[in-house]
This record gives sequence, structure tokens and C-alpha cells, in this order.
Amino acid sequence: MYTISPHLKGIFERQLKERAGRTGPAKRATTTVKGTALFDLQFRGEVEGHSFISDERESSGGHDAGPAPMRYFIAAVMFCHKVWTVKKAGLMGLAFDRLDGEISWFNDVPTPRIVYKGKPIFYSLGNFIFQNETVQWVPHAAYEGFGLGADDTPGDWGWGRSQGGKHGHAGNPVFYRSAVPECRYKNGALAEILLHPVDLGFGQPIGQRGRPVMAEGEVAQEVLSWLQRVSEPYGTDIVIEGDKGVIRV
Repeated sequence: MYTISPHLKGIFERQLKERAGRTGPAKRATTTVKGTALFDLQFRGEVEGHSFISDERESSGGHDAGPAPMRYFIAAVMFCHKVWTVKKAGLMGLAFDRLDGEISWFNDVPTPRIVYKGKPIFYSLGNFIFQNETVQWVPHAAYEGFGLGADDTPGDWGWGRSQGGKHGHAGNPVFYRSAVPECRYKNGALAEILLHPVDLGFGQPIGQRGRPVMAEGEVAQEVLSWLQRVSEPYGTDIVIEGDKGVIRV
């Protein structure tokens, strides 16, 4: 069984308390990574007392003595996700049987596409349900940062954090707009994708916003126009037909 050391909970709670108590911009520590060219495409990196080797595969002109630079980047994305998963679990007292991960990346397609090897890929469609202000509980340290106590609710915390719905998630409609894809196949092959815009109630009271409903009219057109605009550079053509988007493969 994967275990989380008991003393980590205290560290995580202290970090939350410090973050909640900040009154100005956070002071960011500077991280310096030093690199030394060894030979050909092989390099040694040093950071905070740790050393690692980067190289390319033999087919790319390297000696395969270590992961290529992009592989470190991909691993860093996965490790960051795992760190925050462990922190959340430690605060909630959760346990795991296992905590494994896998992240894949490909770059062998000449131009970015929505379909890879016959399978559709969707990037950042948005939130489907977004109700972080109606969770059952919020850590006490987070309450303290806004002068709240045991008689207050997560909704009070969310209201204080967003300064009355004017800042952060509550103040930006992008977190409350999304789309649900409907994939249509013909003879076992992907033929068409319909994008149904979703409205999560931006500007609605805490008890109402965050729940998905089918978007109509102006909101639907804003969602589809945004998806159309950000998809075009990646070779994906979205045709807007009424209140839905259509991608013909």
C-alpha cells in the first residue's frame, strides 16, 4: 500500500495557512539550473544538489544516455499532478492502495489534428461541473485567511475569496463555459463530431452557478466562436450551425 507520512499533514496545513494569510503578492524563490555540454547532444544538468543527464536517442544523433529534454518536461507535468494529489489526500486523511500515473505525448503528426489514428482528441473543452464554492468543507486555515470562523460556510469562504464574485474564478466567464462532444461514426470510422455548448451559469448565485445546462443564444454563440477561433491554428475546422458546432472528418 502506498503510504503518506503522518507529519506531512502538518506541513500541508502550515502551507495553506501561510498562503491564506498573505496580504500581497507571493514572494517567489528563484530556481537556477546549470547545464554543462558533455559531448554531441549529451548534457548534464545540476539543480539544488541534484545532477541528471539529458541525451537524444541514437536515431536522432544522440547516445541514449538519458531522457531527451522533452521527456523531462512530460515527467514534470505528471509529477506535479501527483504532488498535489498527495497533498489533498494528506489533508483529507485519504489512503491509496497505489498511486501510479501515465502520460503520453506524440509529435509524429505533420500538423496538429483533432483525430489521431482514427480517434478524436479533445483539448481543454472546459469545466462540465464547477462547484468549488459548494463543497462540504474547507480547511480551517483557509477560513482564517479571510477572518472566518466555525459559524461560516464554504459559500462564505468562496464569497470572500472572490471579493463578492468579482475576482478569480467567479469573476471570469471562461470557467463557466464549456462544450460536450458527440462523436458520430459510420461503418466503424469517425465521420462527424457535434459540439454542444454548455452554460454553467456565470453571474448566478453560488447555489445555482456551476451546474451544466445546454447553452442557447448569445452564450452558445460565444462558446462556439471561441472554440472555432482557438481550434483553427491546429487544423480543425468547426462550422457553426445554429447552437451547435460541427466538425466533419
